Amino acid sequence: MTASHTLTHDSTLSRRNPLNRYSPKRPTAHSRWRFFRAHRALLIARIGGGQPTERQALAIDMLLRSQWSVIVAEHDAAQAPDARMRTDAMRVAADARKQVLLWDRALAAAAPPPAPPEPPMDAVEYGRLLDARRRAAEDAAA
Repeated sequence: MTASHTLTHDSTLSRRNPLNRYSPKRPTAHSRWRFFRAHRALLIARIGGGQPTERQALAIDMLLRSQWSVIVAEHDAAQAPDARMRTDAMRVAADARKQVLLWDRALAAAAPPPAPPEPPMDAVEYGRLLDARRRAAEDAAA
């Protein structure tokens, strides 16, 4: 029995999509839903996972909407019947790309700063730690 092409082919991974991100070929309601679901998960992972704060949720939502606007405008430009409509659609796409950059910056600012690294142990403190571990191992063996 052979499996169908749709079950065996992973459409998200291809030469056109080396980052393994979903990018639709045509903007439809279903592709919009898939795009938002996939990219929302990536953005939440980018801020550290968990429940985003209100500021992070707003930045994620607006970033997704801006990215979707770019996709729709570029599709409209490709389907435009004349040069004027193509130029107008590309202008809308350029404005949406600016919004993507601004909301990406806002999301980066809303992300919590990384935890500072712990200072290294000095030699005396490290010796005490080793002695305590050795004593614990001897007590467990006895």
